[in-house]
Amino acid sequence: MIILGIGGILGDAASAVLKDGELVAAVEESKLVRRRTPWGGPGGLPEHSIATCLELAGARPEDCLLYTSGLLRQRHDQG
Repeated sequence: MIILGIGGILGDAASAVLKDGELVAAVEESKLVRRRTPWGGPGGLPEHSIATCLELAGARPEDCLLYTSGLLRQRHDQG
């Protein structure tokens, strides 16, 4: 199972890939584009980070079973 995670809404945008429960890649977008980029710029995603993580994992977007982001997270202490 391959999971692509996208984060950084409050700071530098980043992506990570879990493959069979193991972290195989994690990259901040700013390290690739050489500037601070929350969510890859206005209205965008960290496309360079996503592509790099998938390449490092040897995966394609269609191989991912789940896509997740910090926007979907719910706190456990909320009812």
